[in-house]
Amino acid sequence: MSTADLREARVRLERALFPLRQRALIVGLFFAVAIAVLVVLATLLLGMWVDLTVPMSVGIRRLVAPLALISAIAFSIALMRRASSTSKLSSLARRVDEVSHSGGRVMAGYDLTHDESRERSSNSLTDGLALLAAEQAEDVCSDVDEVEAIPGDQARYWWKVVGATALCLCVFAGFVPRMAWTQVQRILIPMESQLPYSPTSISVQPGDTQVLYGDDLEVVAAIDGPLVEDLELVLQYRDQREESLPMLAETDDRWRTYLTRITEPARYHVRGGTARSKSHQLDVKMTPQITDVQCRIEQPDYTRRGVYEGSIPETGIEGLAGSTVTLKVRSNRPLKSGSVKLEMDDQVQTVVLKSAALKSAASSGSDNTVSGSFTLSRGGQFSISIIDTDGTPSGQSLDGILKIVPDHAPVVRLLQPKPISLATPDVNLPVVIAAEDDYGIARIELFRGLNGSPPLAKIIPLEDVEASARVATALPLAAYGLQPGDEITLFARVEDNDPEGAKGAESPVHIVRIISKEQLAQLEMSQRGMEAILSKQRQVQRTLAELKEKLQEATDSAAEAEQKAAQAAADPANSEAARQAAEAQKNAAAAMAKANQAMRDAAKSIGQLGDHALPVDVDQGLSEQLKELAGQLSEAADRLQELKEKMESGQQLSQSERQELDDLMKQLGAAKEQHQQQSMDPTEQLAKTFPLIADQQRFTQLARRQRSLAQRLDALQAADQSDPAVARRADDLRREQQQLQVALSQLLEDIQAHTKQLPDDPQFDKLRNTAKDFVKNVRASQADPSMTSAQQELLDNKPTAASEKASQAADILESFLGQCNGMGNQACQNCESGFSPQAGSPKLGNSIDQLLNSMGLGQGQSGRKPGMAAGMGPGGGYSMPQNTAENIGLYGGLPTEVATPRSGDGEKSDGAIASYAQGGSAKTTGGSESAAEPTARGDAAAGVPGLYRQQVNDYFRQLAEELGDL
Repeated sequence: MSTADLREARVRLERALFPLRQRALIVGLFFAVAIAVLVVLATLLLGMWVDLTVPMSVGIRRLVAPLALISAIAFSIALMRRASSTSKLSSLARRVDEVSHSGGRVMAGYDLTHDESRERSSNSLTDGLALLAAEQAEDVCSDVDEVEAIPGDQARYWWKVVGATALCLCVFAGFVPRMAWTQVQRILIPMESQLPYSPTSISVQPGDTQVLYGDDLEVVAAIDGPLVEDLELVLQYRDQREESLPMLAETDDRWRTYLTRITEPARYHVRGGTARSKSHQLDVKMTPQITDVQCRIEQPDYTRRGVYEGSIPETGIEGLAGSTVTLKVRSNRPLKSGSVKLEMDDQVQTVVLKSAALKSAASSGSDNTVSGSFTLSRGGQFSISIIDTDGTPSGQSLDGILKIVPDHAPVVRLLQPKPISLATPDVNLPVVIAAEDDYGIARIELFRGLNGSPPLAKIIPLEDVEASARVATALPLAAYGLQPGDEITLFARVEDNDPEGAKGAESPVHIVRIISKEQLAQLEMSQRGMEAILSKQRQVQRTLAELKEKLQEATDSAAEAEQKAAQAAADPANSEAARQAAEAQKNAAAAMAKANQAMRDAAKSIGQLGDHALPVDVDQGLSEQLKELAGQLSEAADRLQELKEKMESGQQLSQSERQELDDLMKQLGAAKEQHQQQSMDPTEQLAKTFPLIADQQRFTQLARRQRSLAQRLDALQAADQSDPAVARRADDLRREQQQLQVALSQLLEDIQAHTKQLPDDPQFDKLRNTAKDFVKNVRASQADPSMTSAQQELLDNKPTAASEKASQAADILESFLGQCNGMGNQACQNCESGFSPQAGSPKLGNSIDQLLNSMGLGQGQSGRKPGMAAGMGPGGGYSMPQNTAENIGLYGGLPTEVATPRSGDGEKSDGAIASYAQGGSAKTTGGSESAAEPTARGDAAAGVPGLYRQQVNDYFRQLAEELGDL
């Protein structure tokens, strides 16, 4: 028999014993687990009993469960080691022999097959016996009952002990469930909030809860078990502060208290004696509040308006349709979102406001602001609300108004020429157009027509699109070949820059009639009177003064050049002296050239003034003097030309030439002084006294109109007062009486102002005193009260009494005619004394009558003073306003300056050439004005703050519509 057979027999024997070994290990495991469970229960019960007797701290209670687990593991390991030792094959072979009563055959077979010494000394006989013993042992093992061989009675016993223990514990817990549950929690869940067992149980409502910031909370405690005498609510804050509040008993087992204005979170419980409720969490939900709202309004691009950023205006959110509105809402709490509810007409739209922190995927925080945008399309209302990160909505919303600002049509005015204008054929007619729009002027056109022909459009280029534009150009009438009697029609059109469709507007038609220079001179006199004569003389004075200054500069430069030349000649080696002498010579030649040019310009200007004599005797005489003076200046300019050429050639003036230059200076000064004495002074005296002469004529004609009114009121007495036509006529007469009263008051004020303008000279004392006495006496009379009474009687429908009062006023005014004529005669005497032939002055002649006639104050004329209300015709009646010399533009080649009269007591300014920027009637001088280059500016509203610009635009728009063609 081989060794391999023996080994195979040993393997078969071990395989036969393996089921017994497996059962032995399982039985040992169940036994160990049972013992471990009993150890855990015992340890936990011991800890619960000790904690029930003497409440343990949290730290000790936390050791009980780990200790029980460690003990169970230790017992389990020990018992498993014991089970492992009893489950060895040799022990199992012995156990099989005991159970099977085999007489040790299994043990013998195990020993023979596992004897190592026998394997080393192999013997066939012995091996055969060992193989036989193994086979017999294997047969015995196959016949043995495993349960009988390895009984599980011990394991079952201890598991019965475990079950009985658990049953006892459950029965005990059923009798004292609250105590059992409390101790289980305290040992198995050892937390600070686990309270020791007490026979009194306290439950609290509302338990774990959350309240809004600043709200109140009602806390109710219910007692189960033995009653307590006092209960208190204990609050524990995060900063370890503790606060207690007494509770009030509603019944023996129900207590209540209130927490007011809760502002911070805390944990709370109720305690009384040894009893204490479970601890609950009280959280505070912060109510978000809107602390600030920033508004950004972006108008459409075509408006070119800046972006508005700031608080929402008091008037609400307003802008053009299509404006983008961005709202940024800030709160006292971190915000999650918000919304803007837009109620526009019958539609409701909600715009979501988002937090910037939540929008960013990389951001894990939150922000106190939310923002959102919407497009303004219609007017209505808006309401803003917010929600914080806890989902709490704001208690209140912010409401306001949405307003759509309309894009109005533009406004255009043709400032120059005036609606009714007169121009000579040789003038460059200035055209000034002013346009205004809310947001931008995109196009301006000037339409021109001649003698009824269809108007032709001319586009005026604009530098930029501005809200307001003022463009100026000129029409060269000389190039059109016009004749007196031709008529030009002008009007302007403007369009705005509205992308939805340009809106346009056109100005009223302005008419320019072509007249001759003679007609222009007559109109000039009727419009400006004595001022037209005086302005010519003032211009001559200024021209002579400027010329004298230029000639003085030339004389001084010539003297300096002569001095520098002498110094250079004395020291020929001094190059610096030679250079200075050359430079002085050059400067002297330049100064002489300027003086020569100024002399020629002065001769030409004064000659033009002399050539254009006004239709007044005194101006014609003065014009002759101006012609003579222009001739003298022309001769002097020729002589200066020779001196200038000599100096330009590098030669110095001789002594005689120097003396000649000095003589020119003296002659120029003498000419200026002579003009001052013979022309300027008398003309200024006439200008200061003539207003009183005109006032005399005005008073005379005012008295005539008052008498005419009284006579027409007589005819009203016999009329049927109930007739509407008669009532209308009475109202017209009443208004006419009112205008005569205003005219009288204005006349007296003018006389007073003209009196103050008289020179402070004794020869004017009589005129001054006469005028003062006249004003004083007229004001002290009953003329003004009678006019007032006449108006009141007409209002009371008493034509007879009104006629009497009007006649009384006429009588009073006529009684002052003698005194008024005396004032005018004295003024004429002063005028005559100023224009004395012996002094070389021109004769006054019929100048006063001519001036009065040109002003409408001559004999038989209505005498309406320029500036008085229009409509006072020759009959003194009242009519609608009409065009007069005051609102007619004059454009021509008269070389006179326009004086802009000032109201009040001061003198009239001689001014400069009037233009559209200065007011008054625009005129050109000498026909020398060139066509102005078209310009455009948008500075009309530059000084107006953006907040008020719309109101200003609306005001001027309304003003333009009301003014119409006036």
